[in-house]
Formats: sequence, structure tokens, C-alpha cells
Amino acid sequence: MKKILLPTDFSENSLNAIRYAINLYKEKECKFYVLHTYLPVIYDPQLFILEQADYMLEEVYKKNAESKLEKLIRKVEKIAGKNHSFEKLTSFNMLIPAMEEIISNKGIYMAVMGTQGATGAMDILWGSNTVHALKNIRCPLIIVPQNYTFKKPTHILLPSDFHFNYPLEILKIVKEICSTYQSKIHVLHVLMDNHVDHEVANSKKLLTHELQDCKHEFYTKEGLSLVKAILEFEENFDIDLLIMVNNKHSFFRNLLFTSPVSKIGFRTENPFLILPTGHKS
Repeated sequence: MKKILLPTDFSENSLNAIRYAINLYKEKECKFYVLHTYLPVIYDPQLFILEQADYMLEEVYKKNAESKLEKLIRKVEKIAGKNHSFEKLTSFNMLIPAMEEIISNKGIYMAVMGTQGATGAMDILWGSNTVHALKNIRCPLIIVPQNYTFKKPTHILLPSDFHFNYPLEILKIVKEICSTYQSKIHVLHVLMDNHVDHEVANSKKLLTHELQDCKHEFYTKEGLSLVKAILEFEENFDIDLLIMVNNKHSFFRNLLFTSPVSKIGFRTENPFLILPTGHKS
């Protein structure tokens, strides 16, 4: 049984992400943990003269959150698969620490979050919680764009600089999606120069071996920035899901957190699956 974490702030964006997760694993046995975190918007020391006041305020937030979660779960159960179950979770905490604790304690397989769909800097484009999740969450994480309507992931884009060997455990989730939907993986290598070294050739060979049971094809692009190559490829090949691996040396981190993209936003219109190294399904 897959355990999937679904954080929600009760917005339409988070509801859309929940719908995506349910549809993606419609035929699988899943337990969905629907999480809402809450903290006082304004902290006034005069309100916390007594310890009891602190406790009472937390109880008010908790009851309100639980009531909203019950209504949300009843709503999404109408589209759930026959082997789906739901559990509501509330936490008097910031979102990312709460998610990290639940992922560790519950053995979470995947988390799915929505974006707020604004423009501008990445923390506005995706929301600061999403950006913090991208940096810190250590389980597979799917980011679902605002207003995205579920499509079967029949075409998957996997950009790689091939300076990293993909461990088998982090590819299991990709191979399972391919098996379920008969997907084709498009592996995109963006050449920053005309040199292909031994490390790149060896990494490509290893990835070919790992994907031997999946339909896949390799592509090489030259003379384009990484961002432009990805967005152009998504459009030309009608991509349904973008996948990247997140480790501290990967070009995923260079793409999102050290390049100009971190200032202008990475405006992919597709769901974005981030695979952390070291994850075991």
C-alpha cells in the first residue's frame, strides 16, 4: 500500500493537487494523509499571559482544521478509487517541519502539492512553502500547477546532464508509472559545450540499462540554455510529466536555486516530479 502525503491549505490549488494524486494512483491501493498545519497569524504576548490561553487557542485552531478536513475528505472520496483510504492530520506547526516529521514517522511514499500559479520570483510563482519543500523534503514530491487537468503521463521528460548515476531505488517510482500508463521516457541531454566525456557516456549507459523495461529515447540539444531546452521540448513533444533528480550536485539544484531561474521562475505547465537521492520505495 502506498502512503501519500497531501498537504492542504483548503485552496483550490491544493484541492487540484489532491485530485491529481487520486487520479494518478486510481488503480493502486493507497492511503492518503491529508495534512493541514496551522499557527496564529498574529502573535500578541498579551494573549498568552496564561499557559491555558495558549492551549485553548491551539484547540480552537485544531477543531476548525479538523472540521474543514472532514468536509474536504468527503468531497474527494467521491472521485477516489475503490482501494483508497484517507486519514486527516493536523499539526500546530510550520508546514515543512510537519511534513518532514510525518514522512519519517509514517513511511510516506510520495508527497503531492499544488502551486499558487502567480508570476514573478520563484517563491511567488510557486509559493514559499513549495520552494522550501523542493529544497528540503526527502521523499518523491510532485508539484501540480494551478488549474492543471489530469492527463495520463504517457510522455515523460527526464532532463539530465549525465554527471550523476541514477541509483535503482530512485527510478522505481518512474518505472512503475511507465508500467501503469505505458509511458515513454524522453531523456534530454543539454550540451553546454561540444565535449562528451567518459563520465557522461558511462552514466548514459547505466541509465539505458535501468530503463530497459520502459519505452525510452535519448535526445541531445546544443546551443540552448537548459531552461529554454526543457520548455521547448515540453511543447514540441506534448510532455505530460517532468521529472528531475535532486541531489546537492545535480543540475536540478543549479537550475532552480543558483541560476537566474531562481529569480524569474521556472514556468513549466506540467506536473513536476522531484526525486531525492537516497529514497527507497
